[in-house]
Order: sequence, then C-alpha cells, then structure tokens
Amino acid sequence: MTLYFDTNVFDRLLEGSPSDLRRLASWKASGGPVIVLSVLNLEEVMQAEPRDPEKFRRLMRTILHWFNGEMVVKPIDQLLSENVMSYADGQGAVQPILSGEQLTTIQKGMNQFLLDRSDPGVLERLTAILETYAQNRSYKEAIEAVSPELRMAAREDRHRRAARSFEAFFRDSSTKFAETFARKCGVFERCAARGVGRMVQEIGSVRALSGILCSTVYSHAVEGREVQTSDSRDLQHFTLASSVADVFVTKERSLSYRVRRIPVPSVTIWDGDGLLANCPI
Repeated sequence: MTLYFDTNVFDRLLEGSPSDLRRLASWKASGGPVIVLSVLNLEEVMQAEPRDPEKFRRLMRTILHWFNGEMVVKPIDQLLSENVMSYADGQGAVQPILSGEQLTTIQKGMNQFLLDRSDPGVLERLTAILETYAQNRSYKEAIEAVSPELRMAAREDRHRRAARSFEAFFRDSSTKFAETFARKCGVFERCAARGVGRMVQEIGSVRALSGILCSTVYSHAVEGREVQTSDSRDLQHFTLASSVADVFVTKERSLSYRVRRIPVPSVTIWDGDGLLANCPI
C-alpha cells in the first residue's frame, strides 16, 4: 500500500502520542505502507521556517523519518505536462516518481539538512532546490483560464434554481481543464483526435485535477463556501496523491468532502483517525 500525506498529517505525526507512533512505525517496519513525498510538502514546510525555526527543524526530521527516500512525486506542472504530451503521442500515463538528476538533487538537499544542521547555508540551498521545481506556470495559467467559465456555469444553475447535482455539473464540465491545459502544452489537436474525455478517464492526474477543480468551484459558486488561500494547495495535493498513491491522508475536512463526491475518485481518502483505524498493529 502506498500512502501520500497532506503536509498537515506530518504535523499530526510530530505531535502524535508515543503509542500511536509506535503502532505506525511497527506497521511500516513490518512491510506496511510506503509513504511518498512531494516537492509541495517540502515547499510548505520551508514556508513555516521563518515563523518557528525550531518547529520547522522538528517537522523536517519527522518527514525524513517517515517517507521512503526513493519516492518523491514529480512537481504538478511537470507531471501534468508529461502526461498530456504522452497521451497526445498515443501513450498512457507516465511514471509519476522523480528519478535521475532530479531525485538526486532533492535527496542531496534533504540529506545536507539532516547531516549538517549547524550550517547556516543549508536552508538557502534547500530553498534553491525547491524553487527550481516550484514554478507551475502552465498549471496555474490553465486554472486561471478555466475557473471563470466553471464559476459562471455553476452560478447559472444556482440563479435558475436548477436542482442539478454535482455529478451532472462534473459530467458537463470535467473536460474544460484538460482542454485548456492541452492547449497550453501545444497538443490540443492531437489530444482531441484521441478524445479529451477519454484522456480525463485514462490519465489519473488529469482526472483528479479535473474532478477536484470542478468540486471546488461548485463549492464556491453553488454551496456558498468561502474561497480559501489553501484551495490551490488542496488541488495540487489531491492530484499528486491520485497519480502515485492508493490512499491520500489529510486532516482537511473540506477537502475530504470535495474529494469524496467526485465520480470514480482516483484514490481512497482517509483522515488522521482513519490512518490509525486502518493500522493493523
């Protein structure tokens, strides 16, 4: 079983009870779950450093302790771009895990921090490594381009007082992000020739991002949920988890709600209690 942790779960592990941590550690050591990491996890931890340097160091050590050092998922822009290009070329989903020089760069930066904590340049070097992969320009541009259209469609339903379910909204809107992102990648015609709807169905990262984006926009426009600064990170975490893991673990209840109603979800979702409840030890 492969698990992807939202960054808030590492926070919970940091403050977890000794008995709970022993159970999880025994499960992992006995051939239990493989825990993957993302560049996004590291970015979020680095942002906490100026506010509480000591907690940051404890949290980074917690992450290094729990995750499998060979399992770092690609940044979302890279993952989506490679998958869309692969589909345009008549292929399936790409390998979502970093390898080669990219993986080595991340590992060196993390090990440098772990082994040389007194070096004042460690944080700067690790930050530089992360910034290399943190641009996500095409992804952000596609989100910005398609979100107004999705919001308008959802609001039209609300103003007409149409009792349309989220499932119907998803069915009518799920290809909009995929079409926009394919255009950003310059391969829309080739993707359209194979079928954009088919791409959403067959490529896990595209399906996950399309689903959580529709669900999030629907929660704003129809259900009256306030826009949160964490929404963009939520989209990324769920998409990355869906591309690589069997289970996505998060403490964010709103995210769990938005994920669970997506038709044919790409990954099982647990909260922190669910992690312990499913621990067989």
